[in-house]
Amino acid sequence: MRVENLRIGQSSGRGVLAHIFSLPLILSLIPLIILAGYFVFGEGGLLAAALGLPLAISLLLPLGKDRSATTRDPLTGLSPKYVLEEDLDKGLSNTLRSSKSSLCVVLQIDDFGASIDRFGVAAGDALLRAVAERLRQVLRSEDTLTQLDGPRFAIGLAPLHRMDLDQALQFAKRLQATIEAPLPLDATTVCATASVGFATPIRLETRNGAAFLEAAETALHVARRA
Repeated sequence: MRVENLRIGQSSGRGVLAHIFSLPLILSLIPLIILAGYFVFGEGGLLAAALGLPLAISLLLPLGKDRSATTRDPLTGLSPKYVLEEDLDKGLSNTLRSSKSSLCVVLQIDDFGASIDRFGVAAGDALLRAVAERLRQVLRSEDTLTQLDGPRFAIGLAPLHRMDLDQALQFAKRLQATIEAPLPLDATTVCATASVGFATPIRLETRNGAAFLEAAETALHVARRA
């Protein structure tokens, strides 16, 4: 059983360009667009705005919906990575205004490639689905679970009133025990193990979701090398 804690994250250059041209922004700019069209192009500009703005709004309407619902992983049904990073961002903001603390955990199923070699790709997919479901059962509705790639999963815990190192270690061990319980797959039973790394926001150099997740991923890497 391998668990590692890391509290220091590095800065990340990941952007949020997907939010720049959001529907609320377009709606707020409608009067300015209409006036600009009139002053620059006269009545022709007004006509272009009348025809073009409804089309632009209709194209942007899907962006106002729950994006995670249309981009969930087809195998596990989990939210994508950017949803986790956004929720970690929110959690970090909340901890600044209160005494609560959040936690980011990254775990990886050990020897997953060997399991595929032994039982086949279909069994590997079934194992990933089973692990995702088991992890869901130990999390709260306000927590976030995502699959990073292959056998790696990441969890963002919504802020808690108390989340010290001992509690973080206990939670990591609980996740490992959840995964390590015997799992029936077709005509056999698989006993998987997992390595875990986690990060707390105490000493994050850059307080954003991407850096928080990166710190937990680094902790996992250290744990797997131990």
